Amino acid sequence: VDAGMSVTLMRNFIKCSVAEICRARGLFNPESFKQCKVVDQARFTFADTCPDAKAAVECLERGVFSALSRQYLRELAVVVLAADRVTVLESFVFAFTYRGGDVHLKPPCGPVTHDKVKVSFVEALEALVKHVEKLPPLPPGACFTFRLTYYDERC
Repeated sequence: VDAGMSVTLMRNFIKCSVAEICRARGLFNPESFKQCKVVDQARFTFADTCPDAKAAVECLERGVFSALSRQYLRELAVVVLAADRVTVLESFVFAFTYRGGDVHLKPPCGPVTHDKVKVSFVEALEALVKHVEKLPPLPPGACFTFRLTYYDERC
């Protein structure tokens, strides 16, 4: 897997993961999502026609993916907040490392091949969805935000 493919795969993984979290937790209306294929598995991503989904994707593009492509994103936290916009109800954290131009999720998982990445991608999404769907319902008015941390030496 070359550096460009590594970043593209990670972008797709993040976008699907955030969409699956928002869908499973009821943070957006159902029409904010559309089905997609991820390595022959039906998953959800954000629909292009919904304003909430478009805003989430824009935040991903401007902040997360920009920092990821420049290799200074350390962690992305998808933080679910109560209606008061202060109380943290849930947090889903994705941590990243960079080696030789490639981006990796922490912890490192050894040498990366295209087939290994596809299997890991599917397994990670399945585990995330299974975990998130077991959580109790959120209270009314819950929302989410992104919190990013960076490798200072790369900014």
